[in-house]
Amino acid sequence: MQDLKAELVRGLWYVALLGADVRPGRMVHKTLLGEPVLIGRGRDGRVFALRDICPHRGIPLHYGRFDGDTIACCYHGWRFDRGGGCVEIPSLREGQEVDLAKIRCGTYPCVEQQGVVWIYFPARTTQRPNRRSPRLCRYFPMTRGPRPPSCSRFPAPPTTQPLA
Repeated sequence: MQDLKAELVRGLWYVALLGADVRPGRMVHKTLLGEPVLIGRGRDGRVFALRDICPHRGIPLHYGRFDGDTIACCYHGWRFDRGGGCVEIPSLREGQEVDLAKIRCGTYPCVEQQGVVWIYFPARTTQRPNRRSPRLCRYFPMTRGPRPPSCSRFPAPPTTQPLA
């Protein structure tokens, strides 16, 4: 039994934490399905979930600062919005041009229903990404960002009925 390896079920919504566990302007780090996940709540009260790895040097983003709108990596200060896109690279000098839209840390569809935060983990494909893929690299499979949970690509999160 020591060499037994479980196959994790993907393509489902999972309970990440209680909504009360993440206050506005705060972040919580979790490892779910073997992946580092950063769950936060913006100043507007909406929850979000990012892959907890900076695509620049692989530093966990939860060590950085969150101002309620963007997360700054603690290593070189790259800033990411709640949609996983890079919005600022402070070390760029005048004349250096970088397409920030191509730099993403990866996101997970995330909703809060009846006080519980749910995260959707998409099924992994067995295909190798082709070289013309818009992904940063094969180690960051979710660089395009999430689609809303209401999208037909993701099944709806489970709903619970209030107790009588």
